Amino acid sequence: MSTDDSAISAAKSPFDAYDVLGYFVPGACFLACVTAFEWLAAAHVCAAHCAPKTPLYSTVGALFLVNTSSSWLTDALIVGSLLLLAYVVGHVIASISAITIDRMYIAKGHGYPILQFLGRDKPSQDQLDGRDFYRGMMFWLNFYLVVRYLSPASAKPLRVLIPAPLENLLPTWNGDPIQTTALVLAIVLVAAIVCRGITKLFSTADSYRRAQLLQLSIANWALLAARTALRAFSWPSRVITRILGAASESTRLIDSLTQEKFVENLSKLLGAAWTGDGSSAFWNAFIFLRRSDPATVPALLNWLRLYSFARNIATAFYLAFLYGLIWWYSQGDLLGGTSVDERFALLVIPPLFLGIAFAMLQRFYYLYTDYFTKYLIRAFAFPPN
Repeated sequence: MSTDDSAISAAKSPFDAYDVLGYFVPGACFLACVTAFEWLAAAHVCAAHCAPKTPLYSTVGALFLVNTSSSWLTDALIVGSLLLLAYVVGHVIASISAITIDRMYIAKGHGYPILQFLGRDKPSQDQLDGRDFYRGMMFWLNFYLVVRYLSPASAKPLRVLIPAPLENLLPTWNGDPIQTTALVLAIVLVAAIVCRGITKLFSTADSYRRAQLLQLSIANWALLAARTALRAFSWPSRVITRILGAASESTRLIDSLTQEKFVENLSKLLGAAWTGDGSSAFWNAFIFLRRSDPATVPALLNWLRLYSFARNIATAFYLAFLYGLIWWYSQGDLLGGTSVDERFALLVIPPLFLGIAFAMLQRFYYLYTDYFTKYLIRAFAFPPN
């Protein structure tokens, strides 16, 4: 469903609610988060101790201070430029979220929701291996980033949030347990990539090529070990998604009658039996309803706006977290003369961004994506005509 931007580009006004929720608000949110973070660092934490680099905050401040006696027209041009910048940044964020969330995490990590609701999600073994890999990577990569965020010496005050028994359980090898944990997680991530490479290789290689690479018994053993490792790698993510899915009740299947009517109507629309392609089923049904059933259009577009807003705003907050992580690694040493209390507020902000991004991602998948897809299935299965 990552082609939603181009799918609704026709037959709509040049600027509507979709542009506001899907592009402008996420772009403005990212710029506001970064500016607020830099402002706190430059104007409060580092005011009397250092001069950190704050490109966005400095640029915005310079624009408004370029001429204190400027006319209203100059101020309007500055504000308009910032609004345009937010809109352009929002388009970049939407592209990033479409690739990383829709095409990678959702499509490859979970599968198209429409196939699951229709009871036709029958992935191949290679697709199952891919789901384990992407779902595990989503969990462990972010866990690794959080640990890396706690690694620099400038971040040590934030470690008071980690309970002492938990920190004592962390692996320690020749130094800091936090840095050692980050190293272990990095090794786990690399090992997962290697395991996915093994499963991908043997899922596409024919018997002759497989025999040329390794003896058959060794190849089978390597393949089994890689799949077992990927299954264990994805275990935390599968537990989280199962709990959240059960709590929201959004993963419940569509009833059998609606499933049959949807497949029947889709086959009639295509003029041939539906082959089970999830993307084709979703967009053919969506476009058909937009053209032939005006009564469903407002609800469809409302779901689409909420869907895009939640996905893009989650990406905006996540990118703000990454910016905070990079900022601390590049300039955290400058804050050596500040007190623990002064640094603590600045340290908490990026993890707060990450928490909001995670919450909006769950809202995107378990509410908007699932309910949007269910509404589409029901509307296409039982159209007014």
